[in-house]
Amino acid sequence: MSPPVPPRLWARVLVAAVGGGITTLAFPPAALAAAAVIGPALGLWAAGVAVRPREGALTGFAWGLAFGFGLFTWALELHVAAYLALPPVQAVFFAAIGAGVAWLAPLGPGWWLLGTAGLWTVVEALRGRVPLGGFEWGQLGLALADVPVRHAAAVLGALGATGLVAGVAAGLAGLARTPRAWRAPAPLRALAAAVAVLVAVAVVGALPWTSPSGQLDVAVVQTDDPCPDAFSVDCPNVRERTQDGLLEEGEALSEAPELLLWGEGTLRGEDPDDAGRRLLERTGAQLPAPLLAGITSPVPPDRFDNRNVLYTPEGEALAWYAKRQPVPFGEYVPFRDQLGWIGEVGRLVPRDMVRGEAPEPLAVPDTDAELGSVVSWEVTFARLVRDAALVGDAVATLTTQASYGTAPVSDQLLGATQLRAVETGRAQIVAATTGRSSLIQPDGRQEGVTALFAADHLEGTVELREGRTPYLWWGDLAAILLGAGAFGAAALARRRLSAATPGAEA
Repeated sequence: MSPPVPPRLWARVLVAAVGGGITTLAFPPAALAAAAVIGPALGLWAAGVAVRPREGALTGFAWGLAFGFGLFTWALELHVAAYLALPPVQAVFFAAIGAGVAWLAPLGPGWWLLGTAGLWTVVEALRGRVPLGGFEWGQLGLALADVPVRHAAAVLGALGATGLVAGVAAGLAGLARTPRAWRAPAPLRALAAAVAVLVAVAVVGALPWTSPSGQLDVAVVQTDDPCPDAFSVDCPNVRERTQDGLLEEGEALSEAPELLLWGEGTLRGEDPDDAGRRLLERTGAQLPAPLLAGITSPVPPDRFDNRNVLYTPEGEALAWYAKRQPVPFGEYVPFRDQLGWIGEVGRLVPRDMVRGEAPEPLAVPDTDAELGSVVSWEVTFARLVRDAALVGDAVATLTTQASYGTAPVSDQLLGATQLRAVETGRAQIVAATTGRSSLIQPDGRQEGVTALFAADHLEGTVELREGRTPYLWWGDLAAILLGAGAFGAAALARRRLSAATPGAEA
C-alpha cells in the first residue's frame, strides 16, 4: 500500500497557524492549560506530514508567527514597530523545529516523538539565550502554572517541562498522522509513554526537596499610575507622585510588617544612600519597617543602573541587587545609532542601563531571613531566579506595569513566577509599582493578588525554605543534555534508516 498523500502545503500552513493561535490560549488571560498541548500538536502534525524539511520550516514559521502575534499583543503598548518585529524573530526558532520534525518524519512514532521533544527543548534553550540575551516568554512549561504537573519544573525546570509537554503534543500529532492510529498500538504506546513520563517527573518534583527554615511577615504596597496613558519621561514629578501614593496606601496596613516592599523605580537618587535620605525627608519620620524598594540612579557620563535596595527604617541602605538583564528598547537600545529612531526609543530610552553583577543575599534586619532578588522581566529567566534562590531562602521581584496599560503582561509574568517558585522551592514575593503584586508560596500557589492600576496592598506571611530542589542543583543543564541526547538518538536512527532505505533522505 502506498503512503497517504499529505494535504496541500497551503492547508498545512493554515493548520499550523491555527495551532499557534490556539497555543496562545494556554497563557493569561485565557490560561487554558490544555491549549499548550492541542496547539503545538496541530503545528507538529503539519510539520510531521511534510515531504521536505523546508516545508516543515514553513509550517513551523507559520505556527510561530501566529503564536507570537497572539501572545505578544502587549508590545503594541510600546510601539507598533515593536509588535511587528518581535514575532518574526521568535518564529525563526519554531521554523527550525518544524524543519527538524519534518526531517525526522520517516521514523516510527516512538523515535519521532523522542526526537521532537528533544529538539523542541534544545531550540527553546537557544531561544532563551539569543539574540540580545534571549527571550523565554511563551515556553510551554510556563502554561502549567495552575495545574499539578507544574511540579515537573522542580526537577527539570520550565525548560524541561516544556520538552515534556512538547512530547505529549507530539504523541497526539503522531496519532493524527498515522493511518487508523486508534487501531495501531505504536502511536498509542508513544502517547501513553509521554504522558506517563510527564506525570512521573511531576510526582518526583512534588517530593519535599526543601524544608522550612522560618517565616517572614511582609507587606507589599502599590499605587495607581500617576500619569495614565503616558510614559514616565512625559510625567512631571512621576517619582514624587508615586511615592505619595505609596505612603498614603501604606497607612492602611493593619500592622507593621517585618519587611515592607515597594515596586520597581519608586525611588531615585545619585546613589542608594541619597535616595534613602530623600525619602526620609519626604516622610518626616522613619519608615514603619525595613523597606525593599526599586531605585534608578544615574551613572556618569550617560548610563544608569536599576537596583532593588534594602533600607533600614531610618533610610540607611544596607544591601542591594543591581539588575543584570536589561530590556531591549526599554532599558537599552541595541545598535542605537541605527535603530534609535524606532518608536521614539531614542527619546524614551536616552541612556543605556549598566548591567549588575551576581546577586548577594539581602539580610532583613531583626529577622533570620535572607532574600534573593531580581528586577521585573528577569523573573521570566529561570537561570537568573535560580541564582537569586541560591543565595536566599525566598525571592523578591520588584516590577511595574505602567508601560503596558491593561495588557496581560502582569498576569503572564505572575504565571512565570509561579513556575520559578516550583523550580527553586522558594517563595516568591512580587511587588509591582502599579500592579499586579502577589505572594506565591514555594509550591507555586498564589496567596493574594492585587488589582491592576489601583492603590492596593497585600499583607501576609511567606514561608522561608532551605535546601535545594533538583533544578537548583543542576539548572537547565539537565534538560539541555536530555534534550540533546533524545534528538541525537533520533537523528542517528534517522541516518540509519536513510542508509538502509535508499531514497529515504528528503
